[in-house]
Parts: sequence; structure tokens; C-alpha cells
Amino acid sequence: DASSNNRDLTLSGNAALTASGKMGYGLELQGSNDYAIADDVSTPLDMNSDWSMEAWINLDQNDDGTILFIGELDGVGSSNELSWTVKSGGDMEICFNECSGSGGTEGFNSNLLADKWYHVAITYDDSLTDVDAYVNGLRIKEDGSFTVGTFSEDDIVIGESDMDDAGHGSGHGDFDGTIDDVRILNYQKFAFGGGLMISKVEPSTNTVTFYNAAGASIDVDGIEIWKGSSRCGNEIDEGSVAAGGTFSTTTCSISSTDGIRLVDVDGDNDNSLDGETPTGNDKAWIMGGVCWNDDGSSVDGDCNGAGDPLIASGEWAEDTAVSYDAGAPGVQLKDDGNNDDGASDWESIPEFSTLLMPAASVLMIVGYTYYRRKDLPEA
Repeated sequence: DASSNNRDLTLSGNAALTASGKMGYGLELQGSNDYAIADDVSTPLDMNSDWSMEAWINLDQNDDGTILFIGELDGVGSSNELSWTVKSGGDMEICFNECSGSGGTEGFNSNLLADKWYHVAITYDDSLTDVDAYVNGLRIKEDGSFTVGTFSEDDIVIGESDMDDAGHGSGHGDFDGTIDDVRILNYQKFAFGGGLMISKVEPSTNTVTFYNAAGASIDVDGIEIWKGSSRCGNEIDEGSVAAGGTFSTTTCSISSTDGIRLVDVDGDNDNSLDGETPTGNDKAWIMGGVCWNDDGSSVDGDCNGAGDPLIASGEWAEDTAVSYDAGAPGVQLKDDGNNDDGASDWESIPEFSTLLMPAASVLMIVGYTYYRRKDLPEA
């Protein structure tokens, strides 16, 4: 994608866009020196502070290599480089500084299988020097020991790493499969939808509908809806929702000019709050949201400032809203959104709504806001 921060991606080798990505178009890699690279960026990423990395991946085999590499792709593994990979057997690993000891490597028992879509994520706390790992929205590792040292490398690479050239074992080389919707955030995130999304909001009946776009069932207990500084009703208690499944709630009182956000306060689904008590005002627990109006101009007070939680989390663009026709039921995710800007992925619910299939999306990199479009199965 073109960007405004000199971090444009260029395809190399046989890397190509494919219409069979998770959210539409994805990056298809053949496992042989194929990758996408933002080369020699003018402002290197600051990996010495808190960060989060996430992506949708589909493996052609269980040891499919590098998801994301930040360093100097010069064919020589060296210090001050970061590599996020899938190792033999489907387990993930995060590695810094030639994958040496002293907190430079942390593995995760993720057991990823071939030919399945997974949403995967890694987060880093610089003050505590530890990492968390997530698969399909579920936290599988908390407070793993990991340290990022001095960091100034300027290549951002999807699908390839130099760590393999330094002899650090399988997984740090070429990715064989498809990668979609890569994001890097400059804060530690504590909640990932993993496919769960708000797909429809109907102010006329106070109904919010959710959809599971993941390739497997997910446990949604601990999910909350927030408006402003308050939670709408109780935590959602729906248990497991099948892949392609939907469910609705009417716990919110919704107005015609409003905004809501989705929050997860139980990242490991153990039926308890995570560590410190999370709040809907903290962007770290936000998974998505939507702001709407019925007059084409009004923007809810929680959706118009850079400091608003939904805006600060990168899940919605500042001072925007999706307009729906006065008297219509509400708003829904549309089938041809571009995932670049929240409002452009939504539409007014037509009088006779139908199930819509996903169209094209784009590969995401630093600096973009986006919202996962609904991915409904055929009727």
C-alpha cells in the first residue's frame, strides 16, 4: 500500500496479491525468497517502547516461516533485528538479536495447522520486558520473558527474515502461504477480536449484532459494549459462537446519533477480569466500534477527538461517522469496504437487507485505521 510515512510496501520474487485472502485480497507467498518490503524507511519503527503486531495467516505447511521481520534484509542475520515466525509444528516464536539468550527469544505453543485461517498477535511491554501472544482473539501466553535492546534498523518485511541465514533453525526463513491485514501499533494491546466483529447496529430496536469471521468457533464471554464512559448492561454471556455464526444483544440504549465500541475484559476466557481492572475508556482493551448519525453531519461526542478511546485505539477515524437514512433500521458493514477508514466500511441498512459476500480489501501496514468487514457465508 502507498502510505504517508515512507513505509510503502514493494513485492519481491513471486510474491503476489491474491483474491483468496482472509478479508478479500491478501499477500500470497511461495516459500522461496518471496516477500513484501518497506525498504530503508526514513523513520525507523520505535521497537524500544510498547508495541503490538497482528496479522491473519494461512499456512501451506506447519513450518511456514516468517510473518514479520524488522531489521536490515541484507542476507546476513545480525544483532538489533526482530523476527516473528511460525516454527516447525505450528508454534510461533518472537526473536531478537540473533535469537540469542538473555530474553532474546520466546516461543508460544500455538499448534497452528495448515490450510486454516488464524488471527495471530504479539504484544510487548517495554517496562516489564515481556510479551503476550494471541490466537483467534484468545490469549495463549501472558508475560513471556523477552527483551528488545537497542533498535535502529529500517526495513519492514512481511514473509522473510535474515535470522534463517544466521542458522537459527526452521521458521525464520520464507513464509509459504497467505498473509493478510498486517498491523503494527505503538501501544500494548490487550484484546484482539480474532474474527469477532460488530456487523450491524439498529437504533430503532436497540439491537447490536455480532459476527464471527474466524475459521473456528470462539468463546465470546467477557465481551462488553461501551458508550462514552459507561458499559452497556452486563458482560456478554453467549459462550461459544461457531465460525460464521451471529448473535445479538439489546443491552444498549442507542440513539440516532451515537457511537459504540467493543471491549474484551477477559483475554484468556478464564471467567475472570484480566490483572488490573480494565475499563472501556482504555484503548488497550478495545477491539472495534462504529459511529453513526441520521443527518449526514453530526458526530457523536465520543468519536470526534484524537483522545477518544475508539479514535486513540486506531479502530476509527477522528471526526467521522456513517450516515443512515432517517427512519431506516440502522447501519451495517458493507461488502465492498476498503478497510482503510471506519466510516467507508459501513452503510445504511437497506429496506430489504441481504447476505453480502466480501469483496476486495487491502494489506495493512503502519499508520492506517481499518475495520474488519463482515465475511458472511453463502446463504
